[in-house]
Amino acid sequence: MPAGLGVQIATGKRPLILVGDGAFQMTGWELGNCRRYALDPIVIVFNNLGWEMLRMFRPESHFNDLGDWGFADMAAGMGGKGVRVKTRKHLQSAHEEAATSRGKFFLIEAMLEPGRISQVLDKYVSAVARLREST
Repeated sequence: MPAGLGVQIATGKRPLILVGDGAFQMTGWELGNCRRYALDPIVIVFNNLGWEMLRMFRPESHFNDLGDWGFADMAAGMGGKGVRVKTRKHLQSAHEEAATSRGKFFLIEAMLEPGRISQVLDKYVSAVARLREST
């Protein structure tokens, strides 16, 4: 989140910021500075209700269950607009709306199935497992 805002400050170009719900819990509050500095990024929060990267290494740990924070609902209080989407079609229409809306940040909370991980994370976890087996 902070790097995305820095991009807009440094270049004047509107960034598209992609972030998971766990990382957004830690850094999303930086959006509160958008009004102050006239920033209007588009933010997509991929929300699977958990810290899936950490869960991959500690599956028995329940601290990875984040629950539903309702990030889209928090956007208005920080000076932006928020929309929650559950389908690809809704994601597309929300992104189109965000692209034409200027003057304040636009947060799209894309809901995913709990436990769902990206192909990149799956490859990373597999590689770490192979390293552990070889030592």
